[in-house]
Amino acid sequence: MNGGDSDGDGQCNDSDSCQNDPSNDSDGDGVCGDIDNCPNASNPDQANGDGDSAGDICDGCPSHSPQTTDSDSDGDGTLNCNDSCPNDNARTTDSDTDADGTLDCNDVCPNDSTKSTVDVCGCGISDTDSDSDGTPDCTDGCPNDVGKTSAGQCGCGNNDTDTDSDGTANCLDSCPSDPGKTGPGLCGCGTADTDTDADGTPDCNDCGDGLIAASEQCDDGGALDSDGCSATCALEFGYSCVGQPSVCSVANANTPIPTATITASHTPTTLPTPAPSPFPTSPAVATPSPTPAIPSPLIAAPASQTGGNVISDKAISIGGFGEPADTIEVSVDEVVIGTTQVNINGIWRLTLPRLSVGTRSVTAVTITSTGGRSAPSTPITLQVLESAALDFIGAGDTSVTAWRSFGNIVRYKTRRASQQQWATHEITGRYPVPGDYDSDGVADFAAVEPRRDKLIWNIRRSLSGALSSLELGGRGDLVLSGCKFNSSTRTSLAVFRRHS
Repeated sequence: MNGGDSDGDGQCNDSDSCQNDPSNDSDGDGVCGDIDNCPNASNPDQANGDGDSAGDICDGCPSHSPQTTDSDSDGDGTLNCNDSCPNDNARTTDSDTDADGTLDCNDVCPNDSTKSTVDVCGCGISDTDSDSDGTPDCTDGCPNDVGKTSAGQCGCGNNDTDTDSDGTANCLDSCPSDPGKTGPGLCGCGTADTDTDADGTPDCNDCGDGLIAASEQCDDGGALDSDGCSATCALEFGYSCVGQPSVCSVANANTPIPTATITASHTPTTLPTPAPSPFPTSPAVATPSPTPAIPSPLIAAPASQTGGNVISDKAISIGGFGEPADTIEVSVDEVVIGTTQVNINGIWRLTLPRLSVGTRSVTAVTITSTGGRSAPSTPITLQVLESAALDFIGAGDTSVTAWRSFGNIVRYKTRRASQQQWATHEITGRYPVPGDYDSDGVADFAAVEPRRDKLIWNIRRSLSGALSSLELGGRGDLVLSGCKFNSSTRTSLAVFRRHS
């Protein structure tokens, strides 16, 4: 006999049915404890559904191998491993409404079959990222632009490049390479609209700086008339100017000088009637020997004239050629109104007084240093129109107005009669032609622009600011300002054309 006792239970191995189980099958299920998957619970069949070390009868998680026990998160008495709703103490199982494989009790988006968590876009909204930029479409302002998540200044699909780093993207910057400008202004890109003398005209267009800007005909760096380049940088009659600053010299006196009919508006002034001569009539004398005839002076169109137009309500300056040191006597309607002297360059000039309304004939006579007189010159004709107050503001308060031409720019300055503050308005053109072109009772800013063989009337409405351009007239036509026909309150576009 073998007297050994392998499990130390006091029974010899020969008589011990569970030689390795000191408890000798304590649960009485016929399976020794050393091989019983539930040694303390009778389970003769040794059933073990999850195949782990514990039989089903003693396995707290019989469907979760190798787990045999678990916590109870919701405290409902069912371990989490057996609880389909471990965070819901009212139930241990639930339905799956969206059929996504996650019970509703565990599904944050129970009605969205594509989601069981909210993610970025929320339930019912796909987290699609069309442009693969890492931002889902639901929060991407530009879902098809990989370079942007918002429209920015230029919109989706357009880069917000800012070449000059001025804070305005190139798509909105008319001067993309000029950090000081986003639009050309008066001086253009690359040139600041600086107005050093605060006169309302930027330095780039400021007469007297020695530089010829687009609106200037010359610039000699000075501010004086009668030197060839006027105080407004206009080429004066009888001169030619070159260079920057301009150097002006007397033009060829034999060059034909055009004459023109002039339309002007002035405050009526009656011309003086010449007084009777205080000297008695001389007795008849013998006829002296013939002497050479003194040439009549040549009258040019008024110095302020450009293409037959003068600025309204301004005194008119006329000029012409003659012999140096001779005196020029000027008459209007055969009434002497003044004299002037020919300068050393053979040029003379005289400012006429404001003329009364009507057709006026201007002639000149040369008086030599010895008292000789020439025959009257060929007359020029001035058509003087009635002056009318203009209201550019539209408040029933007549405006005080001034305007000046700068090359191909006309600048108006206006203020109410009761105020001192001036406002400046510019419009493209060479000849100012203000008037009420839309019959709203308010004068409009207007100028005529010669363009090749055409005359373009640019009109800016004073109230709305709307700009319109109309074509009427051509080369050689006289622009008529302030015309109204058939008792209309509307100012009409009109030109005078001479036919031979």
